[in-house]
Amino acid sequence: MVDATDDFSRVLSGELKADLHPAPIELGRLVESVVEEHRKRAEEQGCELRCTTQQVLWGEWDPARVRLVLSGLLRNALVFAPKRPVTVTSLVSTDNMGCIEVRDEGPSIGDHDLRRLQANAQQIPQRSQTGAGWGLWLGAQVARAMGGRLEGRRRQSGGSAFTLFLPLKAARP
Repeated sequence: MVDATDDFSRVLSGELKADLHPAPIELGRLVESVVEEHRKRAEEQGCELRCTTQQVLWGEWDPARVRLVLSGLLRNALVFAPKRPVTVTSLVSTDNMGCIEVRDEGPSIGDHDLRRLQANAQQIPQRSQTGAGWGLWLGAQVARAMGGRLEGRRRQSGGSAFTLFLPLKAARP
């Protein structure tokens, strides 16, 4: 299991990319597995946790790192949107990337927290009013190390949405 604290250190030292362990994985199965790991917590918080996989999608990514980023996004959604639905969807984006989107119906994310997604590896986030702020920053760094990106936005209908984009490679077991 990958430890976020270890990855934090690897990002700062520039060693994260060298420590990746890509393997062929089907994104939908991985997403469903991570969602199931969070289902009990969601129920305890009164959140309806939905999961949709739009198609079978294979790629070569570090499964532990994808799991780490998705778990962080899910934990944030469950904390900031208690008693509201949280939806996780895996799909192919218009720019041919594998995507995992986590949407909640809680309060929308603030500008300061959205900027954490654009910060580079040497711009360590400062503590925010809503949390330490390292989770989004670390998720963005991990996504970049895998050749992808992490984007966030406010939803027009309320809440926030975060999308992890991962490059598609021909990977089939």
